[in-house]
Amino acid sequence: SFLLLLMLVNSSALFAEEMTPAENCIAGDSGVGSVECLKKIYKALNQELDQLNQAVFSSLEERNRKDTITVIHYDYALLAFKRSVLDFKLYRESGCNTFTYYSGGVASGYQQQLYKCLISQTEVHNQFLKKILELK
Repeated sequence: SFLLLLMLVNSSALFAEEMTPAENCIAGDSGVGSVECLKKIYKALNQELDQLNQAVFSSLEERNRKDTITVIHYDYALLAFKRSVLDFKLYRESGCNTFTYYSGGVASGYQQQLYKCLISQTEVHNQFLKKILELK
C-alpha cells in the first residue's frame, strides 16, 4: 500500500509538471482566482507580443537602412506587417469568442475557456514572430 501511495504521489508530481501555466491556474485556484491567474498570464504574453511587434518593426527598419531588402520589398513588408498586427488581434478575439460561446461555458468557466484560448493563440503568434526575427 505504501508503494501504491508513492506511485500516486510521483505520478501527480509528474502530471503537474506537464501542465501548461494556464492549466495550472485552473487546477490550482478557485473559479475567480483561476481567472485572475489567467489574466496575468495573458497580460504578460501581450507585453511580449508588443515587444516582438516592435522588434520586427525595428528589424524591418534596419533591413531597409542596410539595403538588405529593396525599397519595394520594404514598403510591402511594412504595409503587410502593420496589417497583420491588426488582423491578428481581430482574429484572436473573434476566434476565441466563437470557441468560448461554442463551448457553452458559464460564469468563471466561460472566462477560463476564453483566456485559455487567448493565451494559446498569443503563444502561437509570439512563436511565429520569433521565427520572423530569426530570418536576419
